[in-house]
Amino acid sequence: MTLRYHTSFKAFSTLWVLLVLFATPAWTAEKPVSPDSVTLFPGRALLECSESLLQTVLPDGQRGILVTLPANADPDTLRLSTRSGSPVDVRWERVPALDQGTVQAMRKELVSKRRDLAVMTGELQTIESRISLWSDTPADGAAAAEMERLDAAMSKHLATLYRTRFEVQEKQVALEAEVAALQEALDKAVGADRQVWQVQAALVNAPATVDVRYSYVLGGCNWQPLYRFEALPDQGKVAFTFTAEIEQSSGLDWKNAEVSLATVERFVSLVPPSLPEWRVEERQVMAYAASADAVSVERMAEEAPVMMKAAAPAPRKVERGNYAVWELGRKTIPAGRLVTLPVQAEYWRADFLYTARPSADSKAYLTAKSILPEPRELPRGTAMFLVDGALIGKRSYNLSGTDVDLFFGADPLVTATMKLLEKQSGDKGIIGRKQTMIWAWEMVLRNNRSHAVTLVAEDPEPQSGHSDIRIETESVPRPEKGDDHMLIWKTELAPKGESVIRHTVTVTAPRDMDVDYGRGR
Repeated sequence: MTLRYHTSFKAFSTLWVLLVLFATPAWTAEKPVSPDSVTLFPGRALLECSESLLQTVLPDGQRGILVTLPANADPDTLRLSTRSGSPVDVRWERVPALDQGTVQAMRKELVSKRRDLAVMTGELQTIESRISLWSDTPADGAAAAEMERLDAAMSKHLATLYRTRFEVQEKQVALEAEVAALQEALDKAVGADRQVWQVQAALVNAPATVDVRYSYVLGGCNWQPLYRFEALPDQGKVAFTFTAEIEQSSGLDWKNAEVSLATVERFVSLVPPSLPEWRVEERQVMAYAASADAVSVERMAEEAPVMMKAAAPAPRKVERGNYAVWELGRKTIPAGRLVTLPVQAEYWRADFLYTARPSADSKAYLTAKSILPEPRELPRGTAMFLVDGALIGKRSYNLSGTDVDLFFGADPLVTATMKLLEKQSGDKGIIGRKQTMIWAWEMVLRNNRSHAVTLVAEDPEPQSGHSDIRIETESVPRPEKGDDHMLIWKTELAPKGESVIRHTVTVTAPRDMDVDYGRGR
């Protein structure tokens, strides 16, 4: 019996070796090399690599080199050059991947956890069998004394077994969660495909060892900017930091690579509501379908430019064509892990005031205004806003230009209310040839703080959309006219102080014209 077992095992072992030998492809995959430099774009990356490779006989009989690219690489974007020799033909195919670095460690840990889980599952099944054994112990025909002994033994063993089963089940659940988390992290690190690209480059006039440089575009990579703005009103400045979140699922760690970030390029009520233009014009009768973009346009208006400067000495910003690049220096980016790297940090001097748009709401928003010494281009990302260390909120942010308005939310102690005092219509002129509409408002600006504040109230200037429509405005005090047809009143409010603005608009149009009065209708 023993001899038969050994003979059977030996035969199985020989068969297994033969199967492995014949199943192994003639051209096994090498591991992709860590890049020398990486330029990250949103959703992809450009990798540049260098290697010294031995020439070999390729599957088609030519001599050349084998280069391995990650699964997410686009071989069509491969650019390859050699110090000596010339490529005459380049082909590529999918081959099995070999784990390395972080991925190798993650897979090893996953195998270990799965082994522990299998042991735990077997232990649980053993306990279940013992519980079943004690629960189903026959007692037919047993004497009273024997029944008492069996009852005591069952109580003792079953209580212990149920307690042990509960403990083992808890450990099993925890191990299952660990296995699921490791599998998810591994999938994120290598993507869904466990194959890589093997590039076969045929060469002529090349030495036995070839120094080769190549670049390619890699998917499954991404970076996004994170901004932090902290208002420091007492110091008259804003602290700005810019960090980058980077992740990549190439299956290999980028070790000590030159990393660069490139741009090509939920609404939170932190800023004052937008004010639409006030246009008075002849009413146009037309049929149209409501556009799904209407809400988006309004939302975009609310997300008006709001931002600041950046230029730290460490990472360097370089302008390339129609996009900017931040050079972060040599960094290590492991596969499948989110890495946060600093990009810029600086203070900006700023004038602090309050912005109010009382025709939309009565709130006044703390505002930092700054003019940058040169235009800035910061890609859209999530920005966090703080005042003296207290978090106010988050919102999407991007910057383009030099003029910066940063909004840090509403201050309940500073308000601006707008009340309609009068609205009347009528006829005037010879035999009532004209129709008129008059609005009169009162804006009350209040500062309930114990120190003086500067408050800027804004309201749209009404615009005529027809040559026969005349519009006159009268305000006390008189406003300045800002960009985008905006009327601006800038007021210094004393502690616990108040100021009143009276604003009147008169519209005159031909009597027979059907006028759309816009906001004032």
